[in-house]
Amino acid sequence: MVRKIMMLLVGVLAMCGLTGCGGSDSQEVIQPDVHTLSGKLTDGVKFEDSVEEISLERALKYYGIDSSMVSDGDVYMSTGATAEEMAVFEASSAGSASVIFDRLTVRRDDSVKMYIGSKPADVSRLDNAVLYIHDNFVVYVVSDDSGAALGIIKEYLE
Repeated sequence: MVRKIMMLLVGVLAMCGLTGCGGSDSQEVIQPDVHTLSGKLTDGVKFEDSVEEISLERALKYYGIDSSMVSDGDVYMSTGATAEEMAVFEASSAGSASVIFDRLTVRRDDSVKMYIGSKPADVSRLDNAVLYIHDNFVVYVVSDDSGAALGIIKEYLE
């Protein structure tokens, strides 16, 4: 009888030990990263023209964004044959994110004016461009594949 009780006790202790190895219910929090998001977008969004990465310094000048507003960023632009481009910024603050969003909106609106008489397909792309802000992240994608871009952004940032 003592032997049965000892075996039962060993079994119960083993079960308790195994359940303790299962880990906790809390999940590791993953911090969003500009480069990971831009990689997901370049892999998952179809562009008609090839888009090439440009330096962050050049992009900030191009968009009229002060470097103090940006913690990090990745920008890709087409060869110029289309209006396609992609910009992913991590702003240094929520206020800076709002300013960056506004600058990208101006960029889109100026591009529409530029293409309206010559390239109606690009005007359509620009009208459907993704302009997205979440916390300190600001994303701008001009492509025929706006739905895919928005899905990737939301899945990664939210």
